[in-house]
Amino acid sequence: MTESAIKEVFISETREIIEKFESDQVRSGGIVVNNSLIDLILDSIDWIRDELFTEKAGTEESRAVMTELQQHIIEFTGEDKAGEAEAEEESKGTKQKAGVYNYFRIKARFREDVFETGIDPLMIIEDLLAIGTLLTENVDREQLPGLETMNPQRLWMNSEIAMRC
Repeated sequence: MTESAIKEVFISETREIIEKFESDQVRSGGIVVNNSLIDLILDSIDWIRDELFTEKAGTEESRAVMTELQQHIIEFTGEDKAGEAEAEEESKGTKQKAGVYNYFRIKARFREDVFETGIDPLMIIEDLLAIGTLLTENVDREQLPGLETMNPQRLWMNSEIAMRC
């Protein structure tokens, strides 16, 4: 891998880590914003700026700073320890789910002529259930006509589904 490719990867990883801090760990309280975190972020931004806009780009000093920053990021995020623990859990087959779920309420409202377009609403619902756990399903039968006037090529029911992913 060329040095410029390494820099691009590091810049991309640094950006992703900063976004992860902001969106996942900082907002949820998993990481406390302190001087160490701020220094790490600002040092990373300084390095990126130097690589992009100054004569320091590609120098031995720059490579040393990059290596040091990478190590600080790994130490700060605990990725080295987390990666080792995850590999051990996978090898033992004892890996547990994270325990963090997303809950969704899905209102499935299809047009009456949905079958004419080749769409099968049941397959869509089955695909949803393949990625999560069904908690509740309520079928709205209000539009269901009497048996004598019902057209079996029309869809008369809508659903509301609650699921966990």
